[in-house]
Amino acid sequence: MDWRSFPIARQPLPIALLFVIAGCGGATPAASSPATLAQSASSRALEPAIIVGNFGGADVLKFALDDEGNVAPAAVISGDRTGIEHADNVALDTSFRTYASLNGKKVAVFSADAHGNAKPVRVIAGANTMLSFPIGVAVDSNGYLYVADCGDGNVKVFAPGATGDVRPIRTVGVYHDCTIEVAVDKNDQLYATSSQDVISIFSSEATGNVLLRTITEGNGSGSLGLRSIAVDGHGFVYAGNLLSKDIRVYGPNAQGEAKAVRKITGSNTRLGAATGLALDASDNLYATICRHCSNGSGTDSIVVFPPGAKGNVKPDRVIEGDKTLLSAPTDLVIRD
Repeated sequence: MDWRSFPIARQPLPIALLFVIAGCGGATPAASSPATLAQSASSRALEPAIIVGNFGGADVLKFALDDEGNVAPAAVISGDRTGIEHADNVALDTSFRTYASLNGKKVAVFSADAHGNAKPVRVIAGANTMLSFPIGVAVDSNGYLYVADCGDGNVKVFAPGATGDVRPIRTVGVYHDCTIEVAVDKNDQLYATSSQDVISIFSSEATGNVLLRTITEGNGSGSLGLRSIAVDGHGFVYAGNLLSKDIRVYGPNAQGEAKAVRKITGSNTRLGAATGLALDASDNLYATICRHCSNGSGTDSIVVFPPGAKGNVKPDRVIEGDKTLLSAPTDLVIRD
């Protein structure tokens, strides 16, 4: 299957799809008072939070970590100064700065307390970056930025503090068509997903296509729609699938056509297209669900599962509804 036939990141979504949420009796982003958002962000800026790349809303949303139901975000990064047309993946560094891949062109870095029409503190963009279609972003413990470049099928690595039209310091080759999302584990090993349902795992200093191992789903056919990836503190690998509507968990040493040690799947899970995955310090699992992505289902929402969740289990919490402003959410990261 051609990956370009279904990810929202490959092509901008039709406006009619992006804003169907407004037809559910919900408010649009304009319904929230900028003053209220600014006040909320100022008082809660560095509290534990869920930070969401909201592709359809042209913004980055921040929720309190314990939020649930139809709740307004604590802060919204949006406006002409932000440079956000479409926000895809998000990441945090150790200083809690937010990194966001924007518009299929660049990566912007926002301060930890950014809210409203905030100008990025840094932007990585231009011909020298060699970014063809950046989607996934991750930052390791030393501040190195990893960008999954769908257009080139690889991961480009930028030095800590990189800004402007700067060259990557190295390129990690994946070469399984579109490289989609990236994650780093506690040892700064790199995990990258591709459109052929392959998870490629590299050392923290890898260059080129020198792999530690791979995990292949569905015989590498691309039929599952693997997109999202996360790794917990014990080395378990979590993979979300757009088409099969499930989350699979692999053991720390899984490789090849490995069998998942557990799977979250079924009607009770509220899983539609799991576009983004993240874990908090207690290994609670968070997923963005994109109803308005191609092959999406369910509702534009965030679902939260307890540690060890498996089978047809109900999420502990769901964030959804018109007040949330969620519109084709594509990724999230946890600040705790």
